[in-house]
Amino acid sequence: MNRAQRRQLLLYMRLRDRDVSVAAMFLYNWRIYVVILAAAIGSVGAMLYLGQCFWAGLLAVAYVSIFLRDAGQFLKMRRTWPLTRELLDWSKVEQKMAEM
Repeated sequence: MNRAQRRQLLLYMRLRDRDVSVAAMFLYNWRIYVVILAAAIGSVGAMLYLGQCFWAGLLAVAYVSIFLRDAGQFLKMRRTWPLTRELLDWSKVEQKMAEM
């Protein structure tokens, strides 16, 4: 089982008895957003320091787009989670968790 599959199982078990929220999904994936934020601050800051306002703005729009794309995916997951939760065979999920 690869890392992405393990994280998916952990997420299913974590959300088993809960509703999904967008904030919870961002917090669950906080590490990648720290990296993205550091890259955004570094690259936009470097462009501003070099006087390249156009490129700084372009990079800022790109980083905001990343955030908005993920927020859209999390909203979609929030809307579909009740059905997904009903359809999941929880005994199989627990069995896979035990194999980890």
